Amino acid sequence: MSAAPPAYDEQKETGKELRYIAVSASQECVYLLRGDGVCDRSKGAGKVHSRMQPPAGLQYTAISAGFHAVYLLRSDGSVDRSTGSGKITSTLTPEEGKYVGAAGGVSASYLIREDGAVDRVEKSKGHTEAMNPPPGVKYIAASAGTDATYLLRDDGKVDRTTKNAKVDCTMAPRAGAYVFLSDQLAITDGKAIYGNSANYLIRDDGGCDRTTGKGEVDQELKNPEAAYVASTAGHSSSYLIRADGIVDRTKGNGKIDSEMKPKAGTKYIDASAGSAASYLLRDDGVVVRTKNGKIDTEMLPGAEVVKDGVFGKLATMMS
Repeated sequence: MSAAPPAYDEQKETGKELRYIAVSASQECVYLLRGDGVCDRSKGAGKVHSRMQPPAGLQYTAISAGFHAVYLLRSDGSVDRSTGSGKITSTLTPEEGKYVGAAGGVSASYLIREDGAVDRVEKSKGHTEAMNPPPGVKYIAASAGTDATYLLRDDGKVDRTTKNAKVDCTMAPRAGAYVFLSDQLAITDGKAIYGNSANYLIRDDGGCDRTTGKGEVDQELKNPEAAYVASTAGHSSSYLIRADGIVDRTKGNGKIDSEMKPKAGTKYIDASAGSAASYLLRDDGVVVRTKNGKIDTEMLPGAEVVKDGVFGKLATMMS
């Protein structure tokens, strides 16, 4: 077992050594996972409003923000679930083995087991139903959304499901294998829930297949400068991360509208599309908060926590 993460006062002394290693945004908050296994939660304005500590002796190793809750994968293979305020509301543990991944969704979320099956957790019914892959195949990643969820298989194909833990169709790339699925953003105007209009499936040859539904590929995106390695799908814009560390931003229709270049000597390695802002993770461990394709602020691990209250309300209004 690893040692428990240091208390915050100790982290002040080692703040320069801390790095963000993952980022996941929802409409209300963004979650930033640090290399020491602690998760920072921000409600906007590039500020940290709470710090989520894992249980003693454990670390958080992956995060996925859904519409109703955020899921935090622990180093012991369980998943902590939080429905707000940075507080853990429940812990999900598989009957056997460990969870190795999670995808927060809207009506259901998906937890990937080490045996290659996926546990589908329904929000309304509060129960878990297993989804088993075809014989000889394992699920290795998932992307949960409003209309459809995509399950990446270790044979490079993607199973698409829309309800009741049933696979509607299997997507096979025209060439190579799928290796990465864009996460999906869900937002609400108080009357209805809206999702992203397209999803982006990254292939091992560096190409990206864009799908708008029905399990069909509508467009193929390629960049002559560098291969695509990751993606994130938002409501008004989506982001494709390139192997050279530059991010291509698209506002729809499969058209690249702009390039977002990182600071000299660094690369962007991950991204998460949010509602008021989107977030790009650099390989130096800094998260860049962007608005309308422009850099808004840099978020550094080890920053002071801004408590809820007046400052939290102001931050939310500014986000």
